[in-house]
Amino acid sequence: MIDERPEEVTDMRRSVDGEVVASTFDEPATRHVQVSEMVLEKAKRLVEHQRDVGILLDSIQDLQGL
Repeated sequence: MIDERPEEVTDMRRSVDGEVVASTFDEPATRHVQVSEMVLEKAKRLVEHQRDVGILLDSIQDLQGL
Protein backbone atom coordinates (compact mmCIF):
# COMPACT_ATOMS: atom_id res chain seq x y z
CA MET A 1 0.00 0.00 0.00
CA ILE A 2 1.48 3.30 -1.09
CA ASP A 3 0.37 6.78 -0.02
CA GLU A 4 -2.55 5.48 2.05
CA ARG A 5 -3.92 6.59 5.40
CA PRO A 6 -2.45 4.71 8.37
CA GLU A 7 -5.95 3.54 9.32
CA GLU A 8 -6.37 1.87 5.93
CA VAL A 9 -3.04 0.09 6.34
CA THR A 10 -4.07 -1.18 9.77
CA ASP A 11 -7.44 -2.37 8.45
CA MET A 12 -5.78 -4.19 5.56
CA ARG A 13 -3.25 -5.90 7.83
CA ARG A 14 -6.06 -7.10 10.08
CA SER A 15 -8.23 -8.42 7.26
CA VAL A 16 -5.73 -9.97 4.82
CA ASP A 17 -4.13 -13.37 5.29
CA GLY A 18 -0.81 -12.40 3.80
CA GLU A 19 1.98 -9.88 3.97
CA VAL A 20 0.97 -6.24 3.65
CA VAL A 21 3.77 -3.80 2.88
CA ALA A 22 2.96 -0.12 3.15
CA SER A 23 4.20 3.44 3.04
CA THR A 24 1.63 5.89 4.38
CA PHE A 25 0.73 9.33 3.05
CA ASP A 26 2.75 11.07 5.76
CA GLU A 27 6.00 9.55 4.51
CA PRO A 28 8.13 11.19 1.79
CA ALA A 29 7.86 10.19 -1.86
CA THR A 30 11.33 8.67 -1.68
CA ARG A 31 10.00 6.18 0.89
CA HIS A 32 7.11 5.27 -1.44
CA VAL A 33 9.61 4.51 -4.21
CA GLN A 34 11.82 2.53 -1.81
CA VAL A 35 8.89 0.40 -0.63
CA SER A 36 7.69 -0.21 -4.20
CA GLU A 37 11.13 -1.32 -5.33
CA MET A 38 11.57 -3.50 -2.25
CA VAL A 39 8.28 -5.29 -2.92
CA LEU A 40 9.20 -5.91 -6.54
CA GLU A 41 12.64 -7.27 -5.63
CA LYS A 42 11.21 -9.55 -2.94
CA ALA A 43 8.65 -10.87 -5.42
CA LYS A 44 11.41 -11.63 -7.92
CA ARG A 45 13.40 -13.57 -5.29
CA LEU A 46 10.34 -15.60 -4.29
CA VAL A 47 9.58 -16.46 -7.93
CA GLU A 48 13.19 -17.61 -8.35
CA HIS A 49 12.44 -20.12 -5.57
CA GLN A 50 9.31 -21.37 -7.38
CA ARG A 51 6.93 -19.53 -5.03
CA ASP A 52 3.64 -18.10 -6.25
CA VAL A 53 3.53 -14.32 -5.86
CA GLY A 54 0.85 -11.71 -6.35
CA ILE A 55 1.23 -7.95 -6.17
CA LEU A 56 -2.03 -6.03 -5.91
CA LEU A 57 -2.21 -2.50 -7.30
CA ASP A 58 -5.18 -0.30 -6.54
CA SER A 59 -4.08 2.61 -8.71
CA ILE A 60 -0.79 2.72 -10.55
CA GLN A 61 -1.40 6.42 -11.20
CA ASP A 62 -0.46 7.05 -7.57
CA LEU A 63 3.12 6.14 -8.52
CA GLN A 64 3.12 8.34 -11.61
CA GLY A 65 4.42 11.46 -9.87
CA LEU A 66 7.16 9.68 -7.93
